[in-house]
Amino acid sequence: NDNHMMIKGAINNAYKNADNLIKQLKNGNSFFKSGNEVLESYLPKNILAAYFYLTSKEMYEMDIDNEEMIPISNNGILLYLNLQSILYYFCLFIFYKKIRIPEKENIINFIIIFLALEPTIMFYHASFWQESIGLSIQLLFFAFLLDGSKHIFKFISCGAVYGLLVLQEGAFIYYIFLLLVFFILQYGRKSLKLFIYFFIGYLPIISFVTFHNYKRSDVAYFAPTESKQVLFKYFVPN
Repeated sequence: NDNHMMIKGAINNAYKNADNLIKQLKNGNSFFKSGNEVLESYLPKNILAAYFYLTSKEMYEMDIDNEEMIPISNNGILLYLNLQSILYYFCLFIFYKKIRIPEKENIINFIIIFLALEPTIMFYHASFWQESIGLSIQLLFFAFLLDGSKHIFKFISCGAVYGLLVLQEGAFIYYIFLLLVFFILQYGRKSLKLFIYFFIGYLPIISFVTFHNYKRSDVAYFAPTESKQVLFKYFVPN
């Protein structure tokens, strides 16, 4: 159903999947036995489901005139959108604190102001598109990645955040190769060791999703079907 001004197309798919997940949980099903096939990114529908489950808000109501279920407009979605914005600016603050260099204060301030006020980014915060939370996770990821520290915890944390980014934006799964190149250029002989630490943080995230998909469908996978279809459409001519 695309009657709601903000909940259309792919957003409506995530909305329906979240509502289905909530109903299965309320019926007593285990989380690992609940949910639909992961056609699109894993996190968006689960974040929606977590919010509406914890707030005990219904997501759909019956439209008597058209005899169909439609998204509810006054069920706390404004709070959800505000929380998206708060998360983004909190991550932006962490990003600023991590990359702050006194010698380059003017450049860094310009970047932060741009990220804080850029209209397209602000548009996403006022919508249910996955890019808002995706941008927040990206800021957190780059905050760890660009931090000058070489402490083990930094690379494990960076790997864990990258795992969340992959679950929020499926296409980022292929950035692992670019990250490997970055590690080689940035850390030289230590790159393999540090990348292993990075992978140690990444592994539990993808293992959790793989286990969930296996318990639900008896097929072990973590990449959404969408990410495979994108590559197929890109490389295979029509």
